[in-house]
Amino acid sequence: MRIACIGNTNHFMLTLTRMLRVKGYDAYLLLLGDEPDNFLPEADSFDGDYKTFTRSLSWRLGINGFYLNSKE
Repeated sequence: MRIACIGNTNHFMLTLTRMLRVKGYDAYLLLLGDEPDNFLPEADSFDGDYKTFTRSLSWRLGINGFYLNSKE
């Protein structure tokens, strides 16, 4: 089973994704297109381990963003 953690506000989802992966889950961190620089994984990491389980999306937050993306 794959798990998607979407967004990284206050680095919570990065921490959750790491924990899930340590427990053996196939978890990925999906970053939104308008993620603030201070919430990017490189602002909270000492190495590049996050690059193996992080993907960037073009999705954006707000009324004209995330909610308008199709499930496909």
